[in-house]
Amino acid sequence: MGVSSFFKNLIGTTKETTSELAEDTIAKAKAKGAATPMLDKAENYAELAKDKISEFSQEAGDALGKTIDTIKENAEITKDKINHLAEEAKELARDKISSLTQKENPEEAQNKIGE
Repeated sequence: MGVSSFFKNLIGTTKETTSELAEDTIAKAKAKGAATPMLDKAENYAELAKDKISEFSQEAGDALGKTIDTIKENAEITKDKINHLAEEAKELARDKISSLTQKENPEEAQNKIGE
């Protein structure tokens, strides 16, 4: 009797384990089936987001490039204006010094202007 009892328990336990595994497998399959459409939607949204970000990234890069070019152009114009104003200021200073020096000592002023 011990042997038959052993086999009954073994078969019974195997049956229960098999039933539990089958139920788990069915539950997982159902969960996977329910999750698949959501995963597909998430994947579609991710792809759409990636495309939009790439598009905006390109536009932002182009705008930044244009901004840098404009800044360079304006800096060059400003530099030219500053140089021009500096030259004018130098000329005005020379003229003023020359006129003041001529009033004090006309001969010496004439020699300095010639140098």
